[in-house]
Amino acid sequence: MNRFQFRTEMIRSELEDIVGQHFVSVDESDKLVYSTDWSWMPQMWLDRGQPLPTPDYIVHPESAEQIAEIMDIANKYRIPVVPWGGG
Repeated sequence: MNRFQFRTEMIRSELEDIVGQHFVSVDESDKLVYSTDWSWMPQMWLDRGQPLPTPDYIVHPESAEQIAEIMDIANKYRIPVVPWGGG
């Protein structure tokens, strides 16, 4: 395991400690679903033959407290956060 993989798994573990294992995903199929929305930007990437940028983690918090803890982790590791509500 290289340093990047170790860091990725460490962050995933911290997120799972907050929301539970079933509410954190790193599956490629989930990443693809959450990489697009109704905006024109994803279509522009696809029209130009570019791969869509995908999230590293998909996290489904259930409370404001969980969101605050997730944001603390994102801040600690300097990870950008893109909220997605309702799809």
